[in-house]
Amino acid sequence: MLLQPMLFGWDAYYYPRWSYGSDEFFLFISHDSFASVITRTATFYDKVLALLKELDFHPQEGHALQKGRFCRVS
Repeated sequence: MLLQPMLFGWDAYYYPRWSYGSDEFFLFISHDSFASVITRTATFYDKVLALLKELDFHPQEGHALQKGRFCRVS
């Protein structure tokens, strides 16, 4: 599902939906050759960050423009 946007350099959003339901995150694939994991809660963010570090994917915190685009302050 993510291969085609990555190969052709398209922007894409991936909203995973499973029968047991998880609305905790979505992925943004950028034409600028990066992928962002956007989480709903800080708790889930910490879990994802720990997992990505454990898998040695070298995750980085999002740029201010990304945060402004996807994050809302309550």
